Amino acid sequence: MMITEALKKDVIEQLHLMIGAPWEDPDGCYRFVKKAFALIGVNLSLNVLYDARQFIKVEHAEFADIVITKDVAWQTDRRFHICFAEDERWIWQSAKNTGGVARLDMWRPILRGHIRLIARLKKLCS
Repeated sequence: MMITEALKKDVIEQLHLMIGAPWEDPDGCYRFVKKAFALIGVNLSLNVLYDARQFIKVEHAEFADIVITKDVAWQTDRRFHICFAEDERWIWQSAKNTGGVARLDMWRPILRGHIRLIARLKKLCS
């Protein structure tokens, strides 16, 4: 599977339209990431253990990677949090305490030290 620049641009535009969309209970961050992947034509199941097998660990984020954080200040009700990467710097996430969907700079110190995993969908690996 290959993501074209046109598809990437379209997905990012769609994500911008989602800013402020409310967090969905339960597991709103995972539900949001599922929606983001649907925009690129990938169907995740909402079964975390099954979906995890579709990803491999990578060192640096690229478009459509997932970023897992732990114990970030806005995560009062979950230990781990999943985000959708726009590129090596920007991530998209949904959290109750950030007012729903938001775009975050993962290079900021408040977030950078809490990144536990960056993973890429095996289908997107070349």
